[in-house]
Amino acid sequence: MWTPGVCAVLTQLLFNRPIANLGWRSGPLRYLALSILLPLIYCVAIYVPVWMLGAGRFDGSVLARAYPLLPFALVQNVFFALGEEIGWRGFLVPALYRVRGFGWTGVASGVIWGVWHVPLIMFGGYSAGTPAWYAVTCFMISVTAMSVAVAWLRLRSGSLWTAALYHGAHNLTIQGIFDGSTIDTGWTKWITTEFGIGLTVATVAMSLLFLGPASRTCQRGTLMIERLASTKDSAPISPLPVRREDVIRVRNSRVAREPAIDRTRLAPPMIFRVMSGRAANV
Repeated sequence: MWTPGVCAVLTQLLFNRPIANLGWRSGPLRYLALSILLPLIYCVAIYVPVWMLGAGRFDGSVLARAYPLLPFALVQNVFFALGEEIGWRGFLVPALYRVRGFGWTGVASGVIWGVWHVPLIMFGGYSAGTPAWYAVTCFMISVTAMSVAVAWLRLRSGSLWTAALYHGAHNLTIQGIFDGSTIDTGWTKWITTEFGIGLTVATVAMSLLFLGPASRTCQRGTLMIERLASTKDSAPISPLPVRREDVIRVRNSRVAREPAIDRTRLAPPMIFRVMSGRAANV
C-alpha cells in the first residue's frame, strides 16, 4: 500500500529533487472540503435508489454503531491512502501534466492506478463476489473516472492532501458506511460496491464535470521553466508550450528544479462553481 509513496520519495532523492515538491502544503480549505464531499455525494446517488427500489435493503444498525468512530476511521483511511497518493498524485500526476496536459493526465494516471489493483481483484480476494471480468471492468472504469477529479483537485490546489482525503473518504464512505448498511437481496453486489455498475456510471458522470471545462483550458498546459546556469545572474525563461525539447539540461549544479505548474489554466468544474457561487480563483 505504501510502495508507490516510497518509490516516489526515493525517486525525488535519487534525482536530487526536493521532497517538498510532492505537494505537502495543506491547500485551500474549499478543495479539502470538496475532496471529502464528492464520495458522499456519489454514494448517496447510488445507494439511496438501490434501497428505495428494493435492489438492496437498508440496515441502519451498522451506521448507528460506527457513527461515533467515524472521525477516527477517516484518519485511519487517509493514512493508508496517503501511501498510494504520494506516488500517484504527489509525483505522477504533476509529472504527466507537465508533459501532456490535464485530460491525458487524469485518464493515464487512473489507468495506472487501476492496473495496480487488478492482481488483488484477480487473486487477492479484493472483490464483491461478482465474476472477475465484471469486477475488473467496472473497477477500471470507475478508478479512471475518479482520477480525473482527483487530478484536478491535486493540480488546482497544489496539495497532495486533497487526493489523500478523497481516497480515504471514498474508502470509508463506500466500504465502511454504505456497503455496511446494505443487505444483499440478490443482485445488489452487481450494482453497489466498488465493483458494481452504479459506481461506474456515477464516477463517469462526475469526471465529465471536471474534464469538460478543464480540458478546454489545459491543452498541453503551459509551464514556467527556470534555467539554472552556472552564473548567478541568469534570468528565467518566459512561459513556453511543453515539448520534449523544453527539457533543460542543468550544468554546474547538483539540484534540478522542477518546472512550476500553471494552475490558473485549470478551470473550475461546474459542480464547484455552483457550490462556491463563483469561479474559484487560487
